Amino acid sequence: MRPVSLTRHLPFAALALLGAIAQPCGALAQTAAPSSQLQLQPTDAGTALATAMTRLAASPRDVDALIRAGEASLELEDPRSALGFFGRADDVTPDNGRVKAGLGRAMLQLDQVGDGLRLMELAGNLGYSDFGLLADRGLARDLAANQAGAQADYIAALRFNPNDQKVIRRLAVSYGIAGQVDLAEKTIQPLLYKSDRAAWRDKAFILAMNGRTSEAVGISGKVMPTQLATAIKPYLERMAMLNPAQRAAAVHLGRFPPGLVNVQMASNGASPPPQERVSQASPPPPMPVPEEATPPARTVASAPQARPAPPPAAKPAPASAAPQARASGTQVAIASPASRPVQGPPAPPQEAQRAVSPPPAPVPPRPATRPGTSTRTLADIMAEIEVPQSELRPTAAVDLNDLAALKAAKKKAEALAAKKKAEAEAKAKADAEKKRLAANPARYWVQIGTGKNKSALAFTLKRMKKEHDALGGKDGWSASWGATNRLIVGPFKNLDKAKAVEADLKKAGSDAFVWRSDAGEEVEALGGN
Repeated sequence: MRPVSLTRHLPFAALALLGAIAQPCGALAQTAAPSSQLQLQPTDAGTALATAMTRLAASPRDVDALIRAGEASLELEDPRSALGFFGRADDVTPDNGRVKAGLGRAMLQLDQVGDGLRLMELAGNLGYSDFGLLADRGLARDLAANQAGAQADYIAALRFNPNDQKVIRRLAVSYGIAGQVDLAEKTIQPLLYKSDRAAWRDKAFILAMNGRTSEAVGISGKVMPTQLATAIKPYLERMAMLNPAQRAAAVHLGRFPPGLVNVQMASNGASPPPQERVSQASPPPPMPVPEEATPPARTVASAPQARPAPPPAAKPAPASAAPQARASGTQVAIASPASRPVQGPPAPPQEAQRAVSPPPAPVPPRPATRPGTSTRTLADIMAEIEVPQSELRPTAAVDLNDLAALKAAKKKAEALAAKKKAEAEAKAKADAEKKRLAANPARYWVQIGTGKNKSALAFTLKRMKKEHDALGGKDGWSASWGATNRLIVGPFKNLDKAKAVEADLKKAGSDAFVWRSDAGEEVEALGGN
């Protein structure tokens, strides 16, 4: 048997997780697979999964159907089912790059970042690349503090789909994590012009992680409701204390290191109670520069999570300029060592960039402060920002109805998949029974003895053949009979032929009688016939 590739490529923790997953439950999917599941809409994913499950009911080892089901499950945010589908596909085709990509993306959704990244890199080594793989591998690399690798993946993903807002925002945030604020702002600016609230949120975090806290807080106050802006303020004030991996987790996943912000829930529907505030020592904003000049990127070291320490003095770091890549009206900044981009809106092509101002003087460290206090977790805040406010979209109620309809469709698809699975199992059981009956039809035999030891039955048959001419040329068989076994000869074409042999044996003084085996009853040939 060929070894399963998961045992070769997945670490023990991933194998344990995969082993704990039952057969993938049905959810929803599609007939023609797109180049990437990230491009599927939820309703498309539902159709894709339903179609794939129908195919799998007829052919459980259909690799294409398993892949389609896995990718649809990822889109429906059901990584455990996706891991089950891709795991079965990996058993059939262990060197399939698309399958490895799906496994890696499922592991990433299950928060197994290291395992997911290794599998997605293996997919690339096998020559596979698509939009979804690049977008998610970039995220995994960001979370692993590999911003250069993440940016390369995001840029490659945008070549597949230049207008994907999520990847554009991820690229901008990755630039921000690396201290390349000017590239970050130029990348995200087209989304800001469209009043994309998630983009404004990301810009606030990009500024905050680079020490421009007051600007970040000002943005949050303008684009968020008062309670939400108040809740997010302590997180913005402490973003500069985080290391690159923590910054990525905070912005991309809404996860903040413990000890820097205490969450004290406000009463339902009321403003948060007054809290004792201690002014947060944040790095000051960069020195003023000409409008078209770009302040140098600054790197702020991380502090221990239990008792945050002030960020060290800012150090000037060379910033890479980025020629602009335009596709379908979307502007994307790509890092290049040749020149420095202009901060703010892109300058007209005919305008030459001015010289960059000198780096600011080092900022002396300030005293450490106590953790801030917020009325919500960062993940809750981020989730609420994603939902458009009613004043920006009067038809928000329709979105809630669509969500309810999607959930109902998913539940219906799960029920349909369960029904299909039950039908497939029943058919398999019926086929197995049919095969069993065909292998052992009802037949007529003549029983001439019994015994527990089948070898002894064969010896008895040889002796009786010497004593009775009626047994000459007859094969010996055994069949279970309670705690013992029948010694029989035959089979006979009909009852009359069996009766004739029975009569001859009885006439010769042998104790014999006709026996009819039921359909499906197993009869075993004796050796040495």
